[in-house]
Amino acid sequence: MPEPAEVLRSDLAAHPAVRAWRTSHPCARCPDSIQVVKREEKSTVYRLVGAGPAGSPLIVKRCLPEAGRLERTVYEEILPRVPVTSLQYYGFVDDGGGRAWLFLEDAGGEKYSPEDPSHRTLAGRWLGVLHTCAAHLAPTASLPDRGPPYYLGRLRAARATLTSGLGNPLLGAAEIGDIRAVIAGCDLLESRWSRVEEACAGVPATLVHGDFRNKNVRLRAGPSGPAVLPMDWEHAGLGVPAADLTRIDPIAYRSAVQERWPQVGSATLLRLADVGRIFLRLAAIDWISPWFGYDSRVLLLKPIEHLAVHRAQLALELEAAGLAR
Repeated sequence: MPEPAEVLRSDLAAHPAVRAWRTSHPCARCPDSIQVVKREEKSTVYRLVGAGPAGSPLIVKRCLPEAGRLERTVYEEILPRVPVTSLQYYGFVDDGGGRAWLFLEDAGGEKYSPEDPSHRTLAGRWLGVLHTCAAHLAPTASLPDRGPPYYLGRLRAARATLTSGLGNPLLGAAEIGDIRAVIAGCDLLESRWSRVEEACAGVPATLVHGDFRNKNVRLRAGPSGPAVLPMDWEHAGLGVPAADLTRIDPIAYRSAVQERWPQVGSATLLRLADVGRIFLRLAAIDWISPWFGYDSRVLLLKPIEHLAVHRAQLALELEAAGLAR
């Protein structure tokens, strides 16, 4: 388990995370301590030590209401009706002040590693069951679109923001070149977007996690073997399961889906995984693109480094998907 960024030991009852938890569980005990597990611009994750059922640690996630409501939908309306392992969900509170709170069990366990073949196999089976069994549930759950139109929107948003960033006087010639190369890659991809849609055609839409990677998945030992426990469903939605297939064993996934989805063969899965890598790349580029408006060279260093990687990887991924020519 990673070391918390901060540990609080005083005035715990007055902490917003504790007050939110006691809003839905008035008899809950005060935690022994509060660990700040993750602090980001739009969300913060706390571990309330000793505050959960039977004195267990409790994870409290503070996030924007829209993201919180999406995760609530997944935990309340879909996961309980699908035969997969999942985190114990203890509730949701919207405090009316621009913040929402989710209450979950502490996953603990081992972080998912796509480099470990056994992990990839477990994840492939887990996602195969989720995708096939949730396909009839997800369309009625008011989930946001996560199909090709969504990622085309992110492509266009990223390109527009990067184009604005070209005027930043703090950028050097090589960095301007990287931005122009990514913009050109986006132009090329958009011109061939119909081929992306063709690659996704015929595959059922279902609940997709949208960010199934190391930091968002735990494996925990259990009586019937390791349990796969994904978290952070804030990027979830309804779409073809391309983005979820990039870090798993496709053979294990195919074995899990073949009875319900016999039309989804090995070639289709490999094609979807290629498209999924492009989807995730577009999301990552869109996420960092606003940083190029910063007026501090120090703050620009990280996005510059990331964009150089994205430029190179996008070119490779377009080639792998047959979209570079």
